[in-house]
Amino acid sequence: MRLGIDLSVDSASSNPAEVPTARIRDTILAVLTTWRSDALLAPDGKQKLKEELTRALREKVPDLNVRDVYFTDFLVQR
Repeated sequence: MRLGIDLSVDSASSNPAEVPTARIRDTILAVLTTWRSDALLAPDGKQKLKEELTRALREKVPDLNVRDVYFTDFLVQR
């Protein structure tokens, strides 16, 4: 899998630059490792993944104030 992600954050309430990148990446990878390729390729797979990533980032990295997740690159190999 190759995945590019951009995050929409509410920067008014905190400084996103102060959040450790490692914590963000770790949270994203923890979610991605639970998914199988067939689930990602399902018609609603990407949307469910976005929702799960958003929820996990809000929970594990609350200082980031994630509003939404955008895929900039999405490649899944079976």
